[in-house]
Amino acid sequence: MKNHHLLIVGSINMDIVTYVKNHPQIGETIKSQGVSYHPGGKGANQAVSASLSGSKITFIGAIGSDHFQVALINSLEQYGISADHILKMEGSSGLAFIIVNEKGENTITICEGANGKLIPEEVSSVLGKIEEEPKAILLQNEIPIKTNMYLLEYARLHGMKTYYNPAPATKMPREYLSLIDVLMVNESEASHLTGQKVDDAGSAGLASKSLIRAGVNEVIITLGEKGSVYRSADGEKYHIPAYPVQPLDSTAAGDTFIGAFITKQLQGNSAESAIKYASAAAAMACVKYGAQESIPNETEVEAFIANQNRLAE
Repeated sequence: MKNHHLLIVGSINMDIVTYVKNHPQIGETIKSQGVSYHPGGKGANQAVSASLSGSKITFIGAIGSDHFQVALINSLEQYGISADHILKMEGSSGLAFIIVNEKGENTITICEGANGKLIPEEVSSVLGKIEEEPKAILLQNEIPIKTNMYLLEYARLHGMKTYYNPAPATKMPREYLSLIDVLMVNESEASHLTGQKVDDAGSAGLASKSLIRAGVNEVIITLGEKGSVYRSADGEKYHIPAYPVQPLDSTAAGDTFIGAFITKQLQGNSAESAIKYASAAAAMACVKYGAQESIPNETEVEAFIANQNRLAE
């Protein structure tokens, strides 16, 4: 039986979401159509997605001492994710200020709060308490980069497969790319890492080749409605189309894709099959408002895929 135990070390945020017709221009004041609060954070969102698709999750993160802490913990536990390894820090929890327009497009400003205090020493104190060694680890860039570098080395030492979503995009030592088994990025992140403009399947193919040459074993570049591009060091490559939907809110769609893909790959599915499943999960997340509450479970995704296949016949 495949080991589906996934360690995720990442951010926990409260998303403060406001809905507008069009995003404001610089210096412009506009009226919002409403505001809502949703538990989020890339690490937490990806953990929820992976859990709902069938992975066993150990999640390490940090919350603040503010009034958001209870809602953030309750949301994770609702999706079967234990709070045993979540650290409580003084001060604010992580916050994300999100503006969503009528096309479902968003802009996001992050206040790292407790996430910025998740330093290697804090993580190290928790790692030794994990009873069953995970098969793989997933990281993102909403926690300190030095913590991710420490964890990439830790994972390699302990034989864990490494998944990395370098979002938000930031500089990272090039030598660490060889410690990443699967790099998962969108167009802007791929552009940042390679210095090449990425906006379609062709340019994503070139960027993925560059990242493979830099030492990554597998690369996935997501392109929104244009689908996603996959390339591996052994020459395997695909362009997987996106499922056509009318988006309401794309918040957490990328995180949904990542958690879903990793789960299916750890279950032994091919990269192509795992990407098709993840693409369906991400499409479903786009047609609901919010972050974690928009993420579908495995049964819902499989039903969606079956229905799409029937429509295509």
